[in-house]
Amino acid sequence: MVYLKTTVLAMLLLNLIGCSAKNDNLLVGERLNLPTSAAVNGIFFLDGTTGFAATASGEAYQTTDGGKTFTKLVLDGGSPSDFYFLNDDIGFAFGRSGYLARTEDGGKSWNRIATDSTYDLRDMVFLDKGHGYVVGVAKTSEGKNAGVVGESADKGLTWNFQVTEHAGFRRLCVAPVSHVWILGGDGITYSIDKGTSWEHNGSRGDTVRAMVFTDIIHGWSVGDRGVLRNTADGGWSWTDKVRLGMRNLTCVASPDLDIVYLGGDRFLGMTTNQGRLWLVDTLNYITSFSDCQLVGKDVFFAGSGGTIIRLKR
Repeated sequence: MVYLKTTVLAMLLLNLIGCSAKNDNLLVGERLNLPTSAAVNGIFFLDGTTGFAATASGEAYQTTDGGKTFTKLVLDGGSPSDFYFLNDDIGFAFGRSGYLARTEDGGKSWNRIATDSTYDLRDMVFLDKGHGYVVGVAKTSEGKNAGVVGESADKGLTWNFQVTEHAGFRRLCVAPVSHVWILGGDGITYSIDKGTSWEHNGSRGDTVRAMVFTDIIHGWSVGDRGVLRNTADGGWSWTDKVRLGMRNLTCVASPDLDIVYLGGDRFLGMTTNQGRLWLVDTLNYITSFSDCQLVGKDVFFAGSGGTIIRLKR
């Protein structure tokens, strides 16, 4: 692990000499005991003990002891790619072939929700206790991958879906409490009024994979080939930061203005001073991370090889 200052020269020197610091262990995490070698597509932890994981092979698991053990879930023959919980009781599993299921008892039982089987549902978020969105990819009659968005106003009991003219949607982000961002194949679709109206901002020539806001104006975005940006005006403008290498970055978490965690292709990174100095690990993890989640003071990262890592602050 190395500390990287945000100048190209410092990055080159520190990579060459392998400079370390006493806080290197900030990126040494606890590996949870998920009983599979399949890539973990998505995770959702309700707290430090109860969590859910979905794999690329369509399997789903639950832990109630902080990851010491996981139990395989049977979800009516579906193939979930991820989970989302509105509260301790109401949650959702969603994924390929339009799979969408809802639980009202914390995951003990699940009920399928009818959707079009051509949908590949990728991400979900709720703005408040009842109003939520799910996004993904819809296969059109012309064979194209179009962005699809589903909206619910009744805690996910019913959903209204719309296939858009934009390329497939991958991720959702909320800037509290009214701004919604949808990351897609041809740019970003966003709303500043809880989805009443939408605008589209075309691609800047690279792919944004994930975005997070710590408040209504401060946020970070990451993407392919080391794309790293931040905003201090609610996302109206973004500043390119010095790339911490050319590995693809896929997930980002930020508990406050100072601290940011990054995950990507065989890459973990973090800063505790708003990006002026970065701690980067490209050696201890051979995992391609695909998802991360901030839970209290901990951050969970999930990825290839059945890996879930828990970093404790």
